[in-house]
Amino acid sequence: MKRKRLLAGGMVVAVAAAVGTWVSVPESPPCGNKLVQEAQSPDGIRRALLFERSCGGALPTFTHVSIVGPHDKKIAVGGNTFVTEGRSDSTATRIRWSDPRTLIVATAARSSATRTEVWKKGVLVRYEDR
Repeated sequence: MKRKRLLAGGMVVAVAAAVGTWVSVPESPPCGNKLVQEAQSPDGIRRALLFERSCGGALPTFTHVSIVGPHDKKIAVGGNTFVTEGRSDSTATRIRWSDPRTLIVATAARSSATRTEVWKKGVLVRYEDR
């Protein structure tokens, strides 16, 4: 009986310590997005957004491209089409539409990209090396 109480007491202390550690861990800084370029499709149904995403501190800035609807205003998350490390000027990334269903992403950083979608939201995405 005494052993069971000791074991239960030890578990309560361990759980409390774990919860205290979890609660006291500092939060990471919020990420921020800076719009660099916006291009509306020729038919006005979609927009392509080129933006830089930075999460502060010692973390690097990433260049993102997203394809969104015509009325989407806020960029809340990372890019849904293209992502690469570095600022848009250092990666020489630019976007343009060649027709209503084809987006051209011109970049010098395609080989180091972490995301390169070729089909997104009914749009063919083509990449050109710069």
